[in-house]
Amino acid sequence: MTSSQQIVRNILGKRPVWPHRPPGGTISGWVDFALAELRGAVLEQVNGAPEGAVLAFSSAAWDSEHLGVQVAKVAFVVGPATSQALDAVVSAALASAMQQGHQYLVTRIDAADLPLVQALERQRFQLIDVLLTQYLSVTPFESKLPGAPQASGSLLVRAAGTDDAPMVGKICAESMVSSRFHADPFVGPDRASRVFADWGRNLILGGQADVTLVAEEGGEVAGFLALREVAASRESLGFKYARIELTAVREGSRGRGVFQALFERAREIALHRAWALLGVGTQVNNIAAIRAYQKAGFSAGESAFTLRWLDPKLGGW
Repeated sequence: MTSSQQIVRNILGKRPVWPHRPPGGTISGWVDFALAELRGAVLEQVNGAPEGAVLAFSSAAWDSEHLGVQVAKVAFVVGPATSQALDAVVSAALASAMQQGHQYLVTRIDAADLPLVQALERQRFQLIDVLLTQYLSVTPFESKLPGAPQASGSLLVRAAGTDDAPMVGKICAESMVSSRFHADPFVGPDRASRVFADWGRNLILGGQADVTLVAEEGGEVAGFLALREVAASRESLGFKYARIELTAVREGSRGRGVFQALFERAREIALHRAWALLGVGTQVNNIAAIRAYQKAGFSAGESAFTLRWLDPKLGGW
């Protein structure tokens, strides 16, 4: 274990503040899970905070391609610190980012860590999203074999094929109207729609999901749901955990039980794959979606702020 990893372990072991905290397991296992999420990131130690601080930079090639600038994701691991110390940590992050040629930084901060959020805002990070993560424990229930398509009333739920990719992308572009991309003035709604159209297609064509389901209504795709297993969850948490990557229902098919049919199928697949926990992130202003998940049995977990910094040369304020 490197010295940077040890600092991360010490800080999170004492103060479990992190934007992705699935329930279950032990404190030690949860810290292992956080470290696994940082795997592949470039870790940098920063002086100034009493218990130390670590920055974790990860390249974001997909974001860079779609936004047309050099994008990186940065995670902050900082113990309790004064405003002055937090300002020094954020300044160090910006200096490092500019040295590496990054033009756009995005970070997600646990909502419990308001002092860090305020320090980021003091140095031109802009709030673009607030995310609520909800969780559902997958318990045994009577289910059908997960291999064959299943009918639910007039709906047919089946695994997505490559021919479904254009329609899934179209549904994504039309349905996803609230996200960190839409809220970012640099991106704007038109480019955000193109981002989601490509994201939807790549769920099927680019392997961005482990399972993508579609619901057919009258022979046409009415909605979809994509699942992705979270890497290293079993080794760190002691159980397998997956997230709903994206889900949406075509406007003309809403209110007809499409999501419910997709979710029931997804729950059967989770049971078959021994996924003990499902998670999903939803924008806090999407009350309808939050209620739909709660009706399906999900419970609120953590919430997090998403902020971004843009190089002033590109219009960052």
